[in-house]
Amino acid sequence: MQSWLTVACDLGHPQNQLATPNPDETDLHFGVRERKDVCMTNYLFSGSFVLVSAFVGMLLAMVSTFGPIQRPTNILLGFVYGLGWFVGGFIADVRSPNVEAFGSVIWPLLVILMVTYFLQRQLSKFPEQRFAIFVGCIFLLLLIVPGHWVATTPLKYIPTYSSILLAVY
Repeated sequence: MQSWLTVACDLGHPQNQLATPNPDETDLHFGVRERKDVCMTNYLFSGSFVLVSAFVGMLLAMVSTFGPIQRPTNILLGFVYGLGWFVGGFIADVRSPNVEAFGSVIWPLLVILMVTYFLQRQLSKFPEQRFAIFVGCIFLLLLIVPGHWVATTPLKYIPTYSSILLAVY
């Protein structure tokens, strides 16, 4: 039985098997290390992506300039990380300590854990689609719009993490 904290890596998939053990060799564990390296690579990529997406979704809009873009905002990731504040604001006052803790700490950690789990699972389940998954992740990180577009269009009504955080404090 698999715990919800462990992520199964499909070692039986042909592309996850970098080396197969030779039955003539005395070391029966040859090849297992290489297959586990593929799983570790999936964990590292998904963890790296989540940390970068957390920065892009929560803190990037706080940066004043990013090249030619003033107050860069990633609407999609900002919404995903800001949803905790938004839902918490319906339950209690947004400035209450419980909602602050949920919106600023608990929800982002839940999002980080869920995205890491599901991304690693997809990388292990579909290794032949690994390049497409990588490209999709990079594309998602680059969906950045200038802050003045957000402030002057109906996009300002999307509850992003930085907009709710600026409204609360």
